Amino acid sequence: MSLPVVLSIAGSDGSAGAGIQADLKTFSALGVYGLTVITAITIQNTQGVKEVFPMPLKMIEKQLDILFTDFKIDIVKIGMLAASDIADFVGCYLSKKQVPFILDTIFKASDGTSLFDGSFDNLISNAFMVTPNLDEASTIAGIEIKNVNDMMEGAKRIKEKGAKYVLIKGGHLRSEEAVDILFDGENFEVFTSSKVKTANTHGTGCTLSSAIAANIAKRMPVVVAVRKAKEFLTESLLRGKNYKLGKGRGPLIHF
Repeated sequence: MSLPVVLSIAGSDGSAGAGIQADLKTFSALGVYGLTVITAITIQNTQGVKEVFPMPLKMIEKQLDILFTDFKIDIVKIGMLAASDIADFVGCYLSKKQVPFILDTIFKASDGTSLFDGSFDNLISNAFMVTPNLDEASTIAGIEIKNVNDMMEGAKRIKEKGAKYVLIKGGHLRSEEAVDILFDGENFEVFTSSKVKTANTHGTGCTLSSAIAANIAKRMPVVVAVRKAKEFLTESLLRGKNYKLGKGRGPLIHF
């Protein structure tokens, strides 16, 4: 017997709302086996990110080597990379392994703290899927994205950079529904769901991209994988909406 294996390459969040901690909880909840490579240690809690300590490249390489020599990894989820040299290294490393990866293009924390000041273009060119939010998509596509039509245009521009699939997350649109747009180069798939009214939203992006990776590892078709990941995210938000964990934006409850 075995399980699908998903590797998260991301930062560590000691408050366990986001980062590799959220990824591992998502993997476990969805029935896949999770591995981690830590790119940075963040000093944060529910009130925000205070400091970020990127890992040396050699340490990241050793983490990757020891896992790839031992496991058959079905897919990789990439989260916070913290520095442009880490992004370049991870992109080069994964291109040699020819393993599909989902890239969560994290530029900053939800409190506005900068987490990456480089370009994701090298990674996007080889990505199976990229999952930017509205601000991230605007930066990558080079246009201002304010509505669904803008999201579609942004997805086209990002697709031109090489990713197989582009998922633009529209959770911050000024609407009653959360609207996400998936583009494969030919067709658009529009996903809508009711917004959950809660302050406990720490780790939503990490959870969604990890859930998609888990579902792809389970051999779901891409559209189904995204739809079920969105359903899982909504369920996690609903489970956690009434909890009071920490003094700031609380976490989701994945189980």
